[in-house]
Amino acid sequence: MFEALKNCVAQKEKNSLIQALGYNKIEKGYKTLEAFLDAKSLYEWIKEGHFDFRYSAEEFLLAVAKECSFDEKQIAQEIEKAKKRQIEIAKLQTPYIFIDTNFKRTTQPIFVLAFSEGLRRITLDKEDLYDLSKEERLSQVAKLVAKHYKKSGGEITVWGKIHAYNFHDIDGAIYIYDTEGNLIEKDADVSESRATLSI
Repeated sequence: MFEALKNCVAQKEKNSLIQALGYNKIEKGYKTLEAFLDAKSLYEWIKEGHFDFRYSAEEFLLAVAKECSFDEKQIAQEIEKAKKRQIEIAKLQTPYIFIDTNFKRTTQPIFVLAFSEGLRRITLDKEDLYDLSKEERLSQVAKLVAKHYKKSGGEITVWGKIHAYNFHDIDGAIYIYDTEGNLIEKDADVSESRATLSI
């Protein structure tokens, strides 16, 4: 439906469409049309929250739907689905993989550890994981872990040799993988340190 709406917009004469949409400034209308045509999905368009002082992202969709003779009720339903998805994703935990090296501090300066903290965490996008099943998420992480271990040579600067990977899922569950990407523990209870420096 979204692609069909974009195709309709792409085929229309731009100046006429911009005027029909009520823009006083043609340039502003062009910018919004280009942003709309660049959007990969209706969800992305709503999530980015485009606003050009004429229309919000939702209002623009409905106005374009009217100009293209699309069912406005159907568009409104799709908008509500996108907004619901956005709310559901916002509630999820931020997923990441903690790289466990069994590190014990000896003489390392705290500022060096604080600046190196990012090296032992692999951040993941919860939106990328949202549409995957639990099995698919775990499988994807297994591949990522095996690839990371191979690429790193089994060691992280400052932190030492890698022993395991702790995957923190979007639902809050924690899974432990060995260095070859094999899942070795489900619903784990782990303690992870974090080096921080504040001014």
